[in-house]
Amino acid sequence: MVVLQYKIKKIYRDIVELINRIKKLLKWIPILWNQNDEHYLFSVTVFKEQLINLANRCERLDYDYHYHRIETIVKLIDKVYNFEYLKSHIADMKEEYGDFELIFEIGQDGELYVITAWDDKLNYSDEEKKMLNKIHTSRFEKSKRIHNKAHKLLWKLVEHNIQKWQM
Repeated sequence: MVVLQYKIKKIYRDIVELINRIKKLLKWIPILWNQNDEHYLFSVTVFKEQLINLANRCERLDYDYHYHRIETIVKLIDKVYNFEYLKSHIADMKEEYGDFELIFEIGQDGELYVITAWDDKLNYSDEEKKMLNKIHTSRFEKSKRIHNKAHKLLWKLVEHNIQKWQM
């Protein structure tokens, strides 16, 4: 009788394990389907997914410190790689000075240039547009510094914590 109960429990655990593995596999299908080996952001996406899986495991095991630290890093990955800090000045600029569009061009020197095209309905003179472009450039540079600091902080946090997450 005891042997039969043991075998039933083992079969049940094996079935649960199989279902969990299938769920994991199904979760990865959209990520793998949308992958692009030519861009490093795919690697960041895979790393983020692994961190989410690890955070979920930490939460199940009541490792609160690790869970919250990983959660913070995942949020920072989203902010950095969705360029939220880099784009943070745009809404303020539009609210203060009206609608504009950013045009990205690569110059003959190979550098990337950002051109601010203001809505014609705003009737800005050429001199006003030059002044607005200077304001935009200044705010963009500030956003860029914040973005770069966040990027460094993200990878410092990963470096500082990753070896503590082994379970």
